[in-house]
This record gives sequence, C-alpha cells and structure tokens, in this order.
Amino acid sequence: MQANRHLYDSDPELSRETLRSVARDFFGRLDEEKIREERIKSKRASNQLCRNCQRVQLKPSRLARHGHFGEWFLGTLKDVLAHPQCPLCRLTIAAIFGKSRENIQDNDLHDGIDLEKEVELYWDRNLGFAVNLAARECWITFVSRDEYYYLSEDDTRDGDSSDEEDEFPYDDDDDDGDDDDYSYEYDGRDRTEPDTKIPIRRARIQSSRSIDEYTIENWLHDCKHYHGDICQPLRNNVPELFRLSFLSGVSYAFRLVDVYSFTIVSAYDLKDKEYSRCEYMALSYVWGGVPALRLLQENKDELMAKGALKTYWECIPSTIQDAIYLAKRSHIPYLWVDALCLVQDDEIDMLQGVSMMDAIYGGAKLTVIAAAGRDANTRLFGIRRGTRQVSQQIEEVKPGIRMTVVESLDSLLDRSPYATRAWTLQEQLLSQRTIIFTPDGGMYFRCLRAVWGLDTIANEWPRAVTFEPDGLYLSLDNQGQLSSAVSYNTLVSELTGRNLTVQSDALSVFSALEKCLEIKMTCKFLKGLPTVAFDFYLIFDGQSVMLERRHWFPSWCWAGWKGRTVLYETSALVDPQALVDFIETRTWIVWYQREAEKSPSRVGTPETDTHSSTQRRFPAVDCSRTAPTADISIPHISKSQTLLQFWTLSIHLSISQIEAPDDDHRVRERGTIVDHHGEFCGSVRLDGYFITNDHHHLLDKPVEFILLSEAKSPMPGSVMFENHGPFSTGRKWELFWVMLIHWDQDGMVAERRGLGQIYKNTIETSGELGPSWKEIILG
Repeated sequence: MQANRHLYDSDPELSRETLRSVARDFFGRLDEEKIREERIKSKRASNQLCRNCQRVQLKPSRLARHGHFGEWFLGTLKDVLAHPQCPLCRLTIAAIFGKSRENIQDNDLHDGIDLEKEVELYWDRNLGFAVNLAARECWITFVSRDEYYYLSEDDTRDGDSSDEEDEFPYDDDDDDGDDDDYSYEYDGRDRTEPDTKIPIRRARIQSSRSIDEYTIENWLHDCKHYHGDICQPLRNNVPELFRLSFLSGVSYAFRLVDVYSFTIVSAYDLKDKEYSRCEYMALSYVWGGVPALRLLQENKDELMAKGALKTYWECIPSTIQDAIYLAKRSHIPYLWVDALCLVQDDEIDMLQGVSMMDAIYGGAKLTVIAAAGRDANTRLFGIRRGTRQVSQQIEEVKPGIRMTVVESLDSLLDRSPYATRAWTLQEQLLSQRTIIFTPDGGMYFRCLRAVWGLDTIANEWPRAVTFEPDGLYLSLDNQGQLSSAVSYNTLVSELTGRNLTVQSDALSVFSALEKCLEIKMTCKFLKGLPTVAFDFYLIFDGQSVMLERRHWFPSWCWAGWKGRTVLYETSALVDPQALVDFIETRTWIVWYQREAEKSPSRVGTPETDTHSSTQRRFPAVDCSRTAPTADISIPHISKSQTLLQFWTLSIHLSISQIEAPDDDHRVRERGTIVDHHGEFCGSVRLDGYFITNDHHHLLDKPVEFILLSEAKSPMPGSVMFENHGPFSTGRKWELFWVMLIHWDQDGMVAERRGLGQIYKNTIETSGELGPSWKEIILG
C-alpha cells in the first residue's frame, strides 16, 4: 500500500470509493494501471486541447513518416500556464519546470522566468516533441499501447510489500550459484526484424514495484547478440590483472568479492581458473564519507575467510549490499568494489590498484553505476522490495492517444551527485556496458551502441543505434573523430570541474584516462600534461572560475590548481596541423624537467637547434643559452617534486588595476598590465594567490612576467579582449603569452601566479628592468 500511496495523493479527483471498487488487482492490492485509467476517464470530460495545441500534429502514424516534421508555436509561457485544462499544455509545463502544473509555486514563476517568452514544440521521430524553454533535456513522447511491466516474481505472488528488512535479506541455502526460485530463460521474443531505426519513439508506463532480473538478463543478451564485439568487455584486461598479481616483487593482488560464498578472494585463490572467462561486475558509486566496512591490513585475513561478509553484513553500506545481490541474481559470480577489493591503508596496494582502473572497469562484464543518491547508503532503487517510487505524468491528449515527458539519461546523470565526483568520471567512461540507477527511480542500460531504459521501448529495436557518444566518450575513441588536443581538453576540463575530497588524489584520479590518452596521442605525460606540444598544453587557465592553489603539485600543471581549467590557444585546439605549425613557428623554449638528486632531462622530443629562430625573434637580447645549468643546488626540494628548468625572455611590467571577482568567484580576478610609461600593454588573469594573500600592495610596482610563446588573438574574458575584441586577420599573432611568476624566499624556484598576454612591441618599451634572457626554475 505504501508504494502506491503517491498515486492517490496526486489525484484528488479519485475518491477512495473509486479506489476500493475498481483499483484493486487479483491479490487485493492497489493496481497502478487501473488507477491511471480511472484518472484518465475522470479528466476526459474536462480535457480539451486549447486552440494553439489543436494545431499540433498528434497522429503518431503521420509523424512516424517524417524524421523532423516541423515546429509549432503554443503562444507565450503565460498563455500556456493559462490553460490548465489542456493536456498538452500540462505536459509542456512539466517539461519546462520539471513538475506538474499543480505543484508550481509562485517562486518558480518569479525566479528569472520571462512569462512573455514564446513556447515552441519541435518534432523529432527519434526523440519526441522538444520544448524550447525546457531547462532539462527532455521530450514529450507518445505512450506505447503495449506497456511492459518489469515486475519481479515476489511482487506478484505476495501481498503489499513490506518495509521491514530481514536480518540477512540476500541469503539462501546454496552457495553453488544455483537459484531454484528464479528462471533465467531468455524471454523468447522475436528479435529477427531487419530494422535498424526505431519507427517512432514511445514511452512505457512504469511501475513502482521492484525490478525483475529478467530485464538485465535480456539487455545483456541483446547487446551481445546484436552489437557484436564492439560492446564486449576488454577480455585481455582480465589476464593482465591476474598476471600482475603473480609478479615477484609486486605487493598487489587483484581481488574480487565472491557473491556466492560472501568472501573476498584474490588472484591466488582463482589461479586454477581460466582467467579470460572470469566474469565479474564492477560498482561505481559515491562513497560520501559514510561509515563502511573496508578492507584493511588488520582485517584482510578475516574477510577472506568463507562467509566472512555475512558476519559483517550490517557494516556494509546499502549500495554495496544491493550490488552483491544484483550480481548474484544476474549470475555474475564476482563483484569488484574499491572498499572491499583494495587494502585501504596500504599505500602500495592502493596506488597499484588505482593505476589499473582502466583494466578493472574495461574488463568488467557489467558496471553498475549508482547515481541515485549522495552516499553509499542509498539503495539501488527497485532491487529491494519497496525501494522504488516512480512518478509519471500521463496525459490523454486525444481519445486513445496518451503522452508523457521522458528525460534523457545524460540529463538525469548531470543532475545527480554522481556527476559531481571526480573519481566517477573514469569509472563511467572506461566501462563497456553499464546499468545506471538514477535519482528518479529509473534504471538504464548503456553500452557503446544503445541506451535502453524502463521508461521507453527502445530495447524492442536492439539493432538501432540509440547511443550517440558525446565529447567525453569520443575523447577516448582512437578513430580520430576528435583531435588529440580536443580530447585532452574535454577530459581535463570535465575532471577539474568535479569535486575531489582528497586533494592529493588530483593526478591519481586522472591516471586511467591518462593511460588511454597516451595511446591516442602516442606520447608520455608529465604531471598530467602531454610532453608533445608541451608549450601548448601549458597555456591553461580557469574556465569562468578563479583557480586556487593546490600545493601538492607544481604550479605549472593543472593538478596544481583547484577549479575547472581549459586550454586557451584555441587556434591550435581543433586543427592538428595548426597545432604543429604553432609549435614549429610560434615557440622557442627548450624544456627540461628536474627532480631531486637527478640531472635535468629533456621534456618531449630530442633537442633541436632553436637558437637561430629565437635570436631573430629577440634580436636585442643574447639568446644563445638554452641548456640547463646542471650543478644548481636547490634547497627544500622533495623527492616527489618535479621542476621545469628552461631559458626564456623575462620582462618586468606593472599591474595598474585589479578587478576583483564577485563573492562566488564566477568573475575572474584580472589585471591591466602597463609598461614603465604607464601605457596599456596587456592583461593578465590572476590566480587565487592574489585573493588569499592580499597582494594588492603590488599595484603599480614592477612584477616579473616570462614569455611562453606567441599568441594569435586576445583571450576571451580578458581586459584586452573587451577593449579590442578578437583581432582581424591582418593583426593575428601580434601578442605574446606571458606567465606572471613569484620567486620563493631563496630566489631559486618560481611559481605561476597568473596567465596573460602582452603586445609584442612591449619588450621594446619595458624600461630599465627588461627584457633579459633568463634561466627559470618553475615549481
């Protein structure tokens, strides 16, 4: 009864007498379908399309013949709100506000909403009707006449679902993997149709009852049968995980949770099995800092005893409990979850495990993405009875034609806490097949060709390609759809825009993605930056945010800063040839890296003769030295610290004015650069150092900038851009990229404090303090 209560609450026109008389099924429970039918009947008398909506084509048979049929104007938003009796207007309001017309509050209408904006509908056969003012990615879609309910057998043979939990709800008597209470035979539906496109997208009426394991079993079967090898787990990853465990001198073992014996097993326990056939499920979730059972050095032996996890069952978070149950019911014998498969207080084990994330998630038969809650105590909705609540707004727009609002999976993920966590990015992108639980109670299957869910009947056309990879997925594709620079920029920008609890994990959380990018870009990385075209990848800054220092890493790499970063020399971002030209003709620095007690080593390609081109670029300065000074003694350098050592032009200029950001730091702090005559010569975007350390006393005093490379056009958001806009073709490359630096108290190591641009002729008017050819050690 509890699971159906929301249906009555949302339909006050349905009396309790109506519910008692017609809305109970064979077992005496409230029947959701009958309730919906009664609601539709009660509204038919008053449901009438308004004049604007009567012009909309609502015949599915006619719309199905056209991919893009047209657009319809429904009047202003105020007009749509004024027609509460129109079913299509009600759905339009639901698409715009994310809630029904009855639940809209006054603050919803006054929170930056322009009621005079025009409302338009656009038809797309593959999606439905899109609403131009919708804040979410959603569509108004026809409801299928053949609704499929995904109900588990315990829902149909029991009465009302109980909220009480058993002491050990997932237990059964046998541990050999055979479940007598469930049949796992394929449903036998005819899937031999030749169509590879869905005639018209239709929604499915959902139930709040628990989810049947048949659903996942069928989805996996269809993916394997119709998509071929493209979606298959990377089977060569699994033997590699086992091989690493057996290497001498490596204190790491690949571990899994045995979901039948409720114990943690290692590669040594499975050494007699054929590794390539070792199927396991991986879990990707938000830990959220909740108390949880973790694998530690002190309890490792105990938890690897048979049945040990039953003893500590109450200490295991709900998300992991449900994942164990789901793997067992899906006939997947093992589960990988970080909390129980990596020794959390063993630094070597953790580092080795994190470095293998690409193999772990890429080799999983299925990855469960728990995107429904804020922490690990959130249930996988629908896996346990009484945990799934679904609210759908079904409207009958014409007799026999029902419609509802369907939100895209990406939109649901974007609104979930899961999408805000840095660690979950690589786990999601590296998985071949995923089952995704969303905050609205939905469950979706996503592979490399399709997205299927409980809310649509897209899976009835398994040959159809219903997953169109976005920039994040294409960034890991080696087929060349995105340039290497765009791929790198997309992944780093997304990663740095997410939250990270332990700031020292900034590079660890990127390690698996970095391994994939190394293959795509055919180069090594240095502190998260590609060593090919190194000059280009150093030109990064915050994207609409002020960067704040992260002292675990060098200031010259993005890991050294908190905040979403983006590359700014956009002329070379998209076109690979433009990037080659930029490096060959617009740069001059020979980069070296230096670590504690080691001699400097070249970054990237072997050194070439850049002296002649550099001297022509700066004829008034002796630029003959490019090799690093090897015998420099640098105090206080740690073994893990990596410094850049190089020669370039140094120039002293002044910052005459600083525009501070607003309270939420959405507007960057930026400064106006002037030469020794007080003339405007450039602009700089300042890093958070100037806010946290109150360095406004440096105004109008000489500060040091170093030249990095030539710049094609003013960077967006800078003072120079606002004053002059993008340069015309005849004025390209009239600028230098510069870095504002600050030296430590010993004057040995400098750090980045901002990124900016100056006019090229500034080096001729910089005064007595510059320019000079100088060796820089950047930390």
